[in-house]
Amino acid sequence: MAKAGKGVRTRQYNPRRKNAGAKTLGAYVDAAVNHTRGAHDAGGKTIHDTPKAKRKEFAREIAWRKGYRSNPELKESKKLTHAAVKYENISQHKGQACQNCLHFIAANPPRCEGVQSPISPKARCKRYEPTGSDADDLYKKFHGRGPDKIVNLQIAGIDPYGNHPALTSLGPLIRLVVGEGTEIGNDGSVVDEGDFTNELTFVPMTEYRRATETMDGDDPQEVRELKAWLKKAGAPDVAGVPPNGKQIYFVGGNQALDDAELRKLGCDPEKDFCDLGDCYLIEYFAQKRFDQFEPMTYYHHLGEENGERPRLWYFRQSKMLVLGGGGYIVKASGINN
Repeated sequence: MAKAGKGVRTRQYNPRRKNAGAKTLGAYVDAAVNHTRGAHDAGGKTIHDTPKAKRKEFAREIAWRKGYRSNPELKESKKLTHAAVKYENISQHKGQACQNCLHFIAANPPRCEGVQSPISPKARCKRYEPTGSDADDLYKKFHGRGPDKIVNLQIAGIDPYGNHPALTSLGPLIRLVVGEGTEIGNDGSVVDEGDFTNELTFVPMTEYRRATETMDGDDPQEVRELKAWLKKAGAPDVAGVPPNGKQIYFVGGNQALDDAELRKLGCDPEKDFCDLGDCYLIEYFAQKRFDQFEPMTYYHHLGEENGERPRLWYFRQSKMLVLGGGGYIVKASGINN
């Protein structure tokens, strides 16, 4: 027809509506997560309307965020049958906590094999009204499946988690990068230190890289052993606040910074609250439905869409790291912006 000079060439990737398709990586991944293959739904339309060049750009971005491995052909029978931990804090529990409130409680789906003799949900304290349905919903949205156990935390004095009755674990924290004018490369490395750059690691990085590179992600026992090693090494959990996912806390693990480390980070060790700078990168370990529950290292470049980055603070008395401000939000696609 072109040789005959008839008709008009088809513009397959030029949708009629102006500004159609996904404009950001978060929007694209949300569309992919909510799209059912073969269905004519909103997610599929967003993907189809996104220009091919933009889709390739998003694919490259997703590839480096996944970290060291990806196996989209993983069979259903090879997927792990247990999930990570959902945390509940009992600050709203009246009176003294009973022993049951301090133990693991089995939930749905079936418990992880690492939990021995779990307490029946009926055995928990009668005064304790369980909360956390929103935490379960955010957990399922983020990981693609529900939690399998609950850890109740009893904190002396004030509640460090903003009176939120339930938090959702996203995965063990591996590394944070803070600074001013810092530039992060596609592999999560620091390309330009800018005015200053500091990296906080929460596990021995050489051992962690070696373990994740050599681990058989199809072997549940090896994955359990790695998670146990991360816990023993002192990796805190990255925990999101449901239902909107607009706040992240770091729970448990070893978050303590000694005086020498604080001075290296440019802080006065006699201050109770230390401002460590803008947080540019968060790195953590997780398994998500989006990647067929493959165990992976995920990187998230904070402030990537609008430049609004959170500040990382250290509370010296409670030995806790806290993210303040920022435009990030926890979604099914990960930690966006």
